[in-house]
Amino acid sequence: MPAQPDRNIACPSASPSTMASETGTIPDPLHWLAHAPASPVHGQAVRLTDTLTGDSNALWKVETGTESLVLKMFLDAGQARGRRQYNAQTLAWRADLAPEPLVFDRYPEGLARQVLVYRWCPGCPLDVRDPAHREALAQSLGQLHRLAPTPDTRLSPHPINAEYQWNLIEGSLRRLERWRLEQPWDELNAALTAAMQEGSRQLPALVTSLEGSTPAAVVHGELYGEHCLMYDGRVRMVDWELAGIGDPARECAHVILHMLRNLPADDCQAWQDRYLSEAGQANLAPRVELYVRLLPLEGLLNLALLLTRRQPTAEADAGRVGPLLRVAFRECMSDVNRALKLDFADEELDQFACQYQRRLQPDMPMVAGGE
Repeated sequence: MPAQPDRNIACPSASPSTMASETGTIPDPLHWLAHAPASPVHGQAVRLTDTLTGDSNALWKVETGTESLVLKMFLDAGQARGRRQYNAQTLAWRADLAPEPLVFDRYPEGLARQVLVYRWCPGCPLDVRDPAHREALAQSLGQLHRLAPTPDTRLSPHPINAEYQWNLIEGSLRRLERWRLEQPWDELNAALTAAMQEGSRQLPALVTSLEGSTPAAVVHGELYGEHCLMYDGRVRMVDWELAGIGDPARECAHVILHMLRNLPADDCQAWQDRYLSEAGQANLAPRVELYVRLLPLEGLLNLALLLTRRQPTAEADAGRVGPLLRVAFRECMSDVNRALKLDFADEELDQFACQYQRRLQPDMPMVAGGE
């Protein structure tokens, strides 16, 4: 397989007719594909060529003799996720931005979970270090954000505008502030305090100044490099489970912060300018800049809130999860440092991240005096 159609882990041990998952053994999805009346290849012979599995879905790539298909089974919230993906992916396919979805079966005969079938999309993984790939990504994302939602288009689970995003951040600020006041005053506490206070001082006025300037647009909802395929000079996107009506500025900022974060600043700005020219929306640029400041603070607060749990990281997982959370905290703290102009040195950011990881240990007292 040149690239995985969804962000999942290859599962080479799965048999052609069943796959082990967190929900148990899934009975014969290929039988459904070949024999169910709702299947787009009903009555045809199908041959399994690859299997994929993840936390919330399982996929089978099959050949029918004339074409390659992907059968996707939703293992979690399939009614909502499946319908959202089918509706949004259909809209994107019509604009040549996604593989063609063929059918979504809410009640597949003989199967315990909802299934979606779509045509296999050829291509290679997106490489944002390649200027041609960046150009294609900016063009495809701008075209997506120009699409008009249909009556069937659902809301994306993400905040619909910056006001809603800030309301969520304010709730996290209040929860973290109550916990923070009970903690010993150390470097990590001081850093979190600075980020919280500066965010509360700088951002509300910016949010208010742009209130009501968000037009309805279709967003992908989970845009990462592994959900993009480069083929014939275009980027096509897969895994549309979180797609729907949302704020394109938020998605653009997400791409800048996650997919382009290791590129030089000039390359990021050039990509943003190309995207803005393709999307063609009024007031989009200042909203992108606002989300570039909002999203890192949201991520930092979400990570910090893990510390408010009595045992943030189970002992069995501490060695595996702790280093990953330290890296994530370091990245979020670095983005917040830049966005809010906190002026912490790199060495200080490294120290905060190490202190954060130590605080995640189950035996680490979480309140003053070890209460």
